Amino acid sequence: MSRVFIQNAADTHQVMEYVGSKFKGIDPATTVTCPPLGSTVYKVELEVTAYRGAAMAEVENISTAQ
Repeated sequence: MSRVFIQNAADTHQVMEYVGSKFKGIDPATTVTCPPLGSTVYKVELEVTAYRGAAMAEVENISTAQ
């Protein structure tokens, strides 16, 4: 699971292109939001939760893309 906090909403497309390239094939459930961060010098904050051994789990990939 990942959460992406982006300071400036105008940066969303660029940030998510980069994040998507890094997580391709891992495909975590991702929440993206644009709240004010702790300081204007921060551009992006990432929070990632991973579980040891999860790569070996039998999962079904469900896509909402049409």
